[in-house]
Amino acid sequence: MFSVFRVRSLMTTAPEFLRSDEVLRVADDLMGMNRIRHLPVLASHSNELVGVVTQRDLFRSGLARKLGIDDDAAEAALDAVLVGSVMTPDPMWVTPDTTVTEAAERMIEYKIGCLPVLEDGRLVGILTESNFVELMASEELRAQLRRDAD
Repeated sequence: MFSVFRVRSLMTTAPEFLRSDEVLRVADDLMGMNRIRHLPVLASHSNELVGVVTQRDLFRSGLARKLGIDDDAAEAALDAVLVGSVMTPDPMWVTPDTTVTEAAERMIEYKIGCLPVLEDGRLVGILTESNFVELMASEELRAQLRRDAD
């Protein structure tokens, strides 16, 4: 059923993103304020996609607390550690014209929770597991996908 639908119909447009030279505090704040778990990372001085940082990456940085580093030191790490040092570099991505089925298969095969969406090398969206949940819960979105496929 979904093999004719394109990522452009399902993706989140104008996603939040980070620069590789920003500190983890920015990532933590953006994720918390926007209730998101994935952020594309662009190069510090260009719009080239260089990575993805996830909530899981932030949890790893929080491992310091579990290892007995005090809260002040852990908080200081959020202000000192750069996104580029914890992100997943060279992430897999799709285009707006990729089929939803192909994108889903890629996410399942590689066990990833998001795919940045690039058009002509420019970040135009992000496709996440949440987009698929919304699809299954929203008759309106399913109807829009059918209209887009025609």
